[in-house]
This record gives sequence, structure tokens and C-alpha cells, in this order.
Amino acid sequence: QDFSNLAEAAHTLTPYDQKHVFKGYVTYELPFGRGRRFLSSRGKVVGGLISGWRLSGLMLYASGAPLSFSSTNYYYYPLWAETYVNYNLSSFNGPIFNGANFQQPGSNPTPAENQYFPANIASNPVYGELGSGPARIDALRGFGIASENAGLMKNTYFGAEGRYKLQLRVEFYNIFNRHTFNNPITDLSSSQFGYVTSVNSTPRNGQFGARFEW
Repeated sequence: QDFSNLAEAAHTLTPYDQKHVFKGYVTYELPFGRGRRFLSSRGKVVGGLISGWRLSGLMLYASGAPLSFSSTNYYYYPLWAETYVNYNLSSFNGPIFNGANFQQPGSNPTPAENQYFPANIASNPVYGELGSGPARIDALRGFGIASENAGLMKNTYFGAEGRYKLQLRVEFYNIFNRHTFNNPITDLSSSQFGYVTSVNSTPRNGQFGARFEW
């Protein structure tokens, strides 16, 4: 914003900053079939069907990234292309949107249930002046992420010296069918500034696969 004050820009959060991120992967070989704890004495055919299955899970949990704000007053002075907003956090104690009673905007584009933060939280500076900035601050963050995927896989080897391999896979994405919201509107020129207007999620889906190698 201000090339005479680069320290301010140097401490601006990046759009993808996340304070907390947890990723996990777990794999577990099911205890069924030949040489396993359960059903180990089954015949060759049944034992071959129930043996060697491996269950895996992939998890991702992260806090929200900072929301980006910019003034609708653009000054094309030398080296300046964007102006920061003025923030007013005196009455802000965190997001007021909980998603429990989300209303799809229709005839009413700003239902009270969808408000994420008060409209007076950010404003344009007086024309010709620079805002207090920066473009992103730690106190104003969007929604976090919670995602779980799971898979079940089995490899079967047969033929001379295990020359052939048959792989069966079952995979599920977003297995708990979680739904999330898009971040609130941060465009100061929008009548929906500060409101959540839509969802952002992919419903649970799965796929099956078979692979034969020779």
C-alpha cells in the first residue's frame, strides 16, 4: 500500500496462512483369514477372499485462513494500486455466524442468520488517504477445514512365484459427509458485505476399482 512503510506490508498475513493444521494417515491390516487371528482355518477359496484386506484413513483438520479486505477507493498514485481499509474491532468478539440456521439468500439477500461479522467492522478511508490496513489481520478469519477419507484394499498374488496380481479397491471421500460454508463477502461495495451466502463442499462419494497385473 505505502512504499514508504514497507514494514507494514512485510508483516501482512498471506491469504493461505493457517494457524493450526493437523494431518494424519493410518493403515490397518484386517485380522481375517490365513495366519490371522480370526477365521484362519477357512478353506482355500474363502480364506483367499477374506485375507489380506487393508483399511486406511486420511484426515485433514485446519483452522481458517485470514479474510482479505481492500478498499473500493483505488488511487493510481505512483507505485500505489490498492488501498487498505480502516478496521473497527472495538465491538468484535469473534464470528457471530454458527451455520445452525443458515438461510439460502433469495428475496432477502441479507438474512440475519447469515451474518458473519458486523458491517461496521471495516470501512473505506477518506478519499485521498491511505487506510489503517493491512489487507489481512489475524482477528478476521474464515471457516476451517475438516476432511476424512477412507479406503479398503486387497492384493492377491497367484501363478508361478506370484507372477500375477489382482488388486481390489474401495475408496470413500468425505466419508462423514461434512458440509462447509464459503467465506463471507468481504467486498465493501456489496450489499451482502459480512454475510455468508453459499456453501462450499463436495458430498460424500465413493469409487470401486480392480487392477490386474501380469
